[in-house]
Amino acid sequence: MRTAWEGTATELIEKLELDIKPNTLSLKLNVNAGKLYNLYFVKYSNKRTHKAKLIQFRYDADHPIVISPEPEKEETEIPATL
Repeated sequence: MRTAWEGTATELIEKLELDIKPNTLSLKLNVNAGKLYNLYFVKYSNKRTHKAKLIQFRYDADHPIVISPEPEKEETEIPATL
């Protein structure tokens, strides 16, 4: 399983066949980085080199998966003695 990807916003758009401008994609990723990690355990970061602005995704395989317990059923029945 591939756990990391690095490239430009343009490369990501081409790979995913999206119809969005690179700067719009970068903005949406910056705004939603926390949600991306909380839902899918994917760390997003970006960096600038002399040649390009790079986007990096890394899957956090060590992240503990937390399963919430099922909520307990509340007793809503009215006792017959009332």
